[in-house]
Amino acid sequence: KIESIKLICSITKIKSFPFFDLLSKFPSNNLSSLCITGVIFGCNDNQFDWLRNFRFLKEIWFEGNKNATLRFFMRFLRDFPFSTKLSKLTFREDRILSRFDMEEISSDYVYCANLKNLCSLDIMGTSISGLGLMRLISYFDESKMKKINFGDCPFIKIENMVSFENPFVLPPSFLFTALPQLEDLIIPQLGTLNDQSMSVLRAEVNNMPQLKRLDLALNPSITGVAIYDLLKALKDLRLEPLDQLNIDGCAAVSHITIGMLKSQGLIKTISCSYERELWRKFGINSFIYKK
Repeated sequence: KIESIKLICSITKIKSFPFFDLLSKFPSNNLSSLCITGVIFGCNDNQFDWLRNFRFLKEIWFEGNKNATLRFFMRFLRDFPFSTKLSKLTFREDRILSRFDMEEISSDYVYCANLKNLCSLDIMGTSISGLGLMRLISYFDESKMKKINFGDCPFIKIENMVSFENPFVLPPSFLFTALPQLEDLIIPQLGTLNDQSMSVLRAEVNNMPQLKRLDLALNPSITGVAIYDLLKALKDLRLEPLDQLNIDGCAAVSHITIGMLKSQGLIKTISCSYERELWRKFGINSFIYKK
């Protein structure tokens, strides 16, 4: 029995791949893992209806597929009872489109049934907004979700909620209260992230009891002072250092700060390659070929 399918293409090399013809005719199956990257989807709003035959998926990885949008994928999860087994979801758009806020929360949708076992969400490089992510998180089982990546999302800004009129805002108070079991926070290349954002994160350390790994790579505006303050506050509260910190490409963090983090036992392992220019590494955290 086939349990997993990986379809990894390069749009620059394969101009016409019969993706839809292949998948639309795929019979009902017990597949548990599906990875599709670098193919061309149709532009219609039912571009994910073929997933109806994949009712037992535990893992989905869609990345860099031309025309495939998070908006249409979420519409599918909203309207169709899909898989109650889904635990890991990665959806990264090929290009940023108009801001996606999701619709207002409603019990009439089937999001809860489809997402009740989700423990890992990666929507890096998508058009979702802070408001949209809050609405999406509201459908999760708070005891299950342990890992989230919303790096490189231009419509998300980490700050306190001052006005409900700003759909960009994702308040850390909401994030960590809604996801109390969160162990991995991955926010690389989040253009709006700065020392003020870090200060707001630091104020929520009481709500981060399970946080073990933090990825802040390629955020050039954050300084060593802000990172030091956050990690020290975590250590003072929990008496245990953070397990892992990634600050690759964070040019404003000096080697002196890195030395202090290590010497004061504020971190167990740290990655701090100043030369790193890209977060995605093919075969490690990405399955999209370089264009």
